[in-house]
Amino acid sequence: MKNQKGFTLVELLAVIVILAVVILIAVTAVIPRMNDARKGAFADEAMAYIRGAQEAYVESQMDGGAGSTCFTVAWLNANKIDKKATDYEGWVTLDANGAGTAYIKNSKYMVKGKSGSLSKTSVEAAGSLGTQPTGCVTNS
Repeated sequence: MKNQKGFTLVELLAVIVILAVVILIAVTAVIPRMNDARKGAFADEAMAYIRGAQEAYVESQMDGGAGSTCFTVAWLNANKIDKKATDYEGWVTLDANGAGTAYIKNSKYMVKGKSGSLSKTSVEAAGSLGTQPTGCVTNS
């Protein structure tokens, strides 16, 4: 009888099946976490737009102007935001207390929410933001 070393075909197939099951479990656990992270990042970016609008309002007040309480995303991208998000659209409004409300969307997500309550749970699939208020500061 010869001394044969190695694995049989059945053993190799069993290992491949086990690895496939482990990969399937890992992928189904990771993908929802990735989507949650993307939504959280989008909510954080919306907060950056609100902070930019608040800063613009305060600067306008300090310069003696009346100060607008509505700023478009295009204007904030051009004047206040470091990250230039080219596929974002919408606006930010400020109330009498300076609290901001973001109405922002891109091709995948949208958010309509106040500054104190923005989180990944505020982010929805992209849809209609509604009608932009008149008097928003724009680039045109």
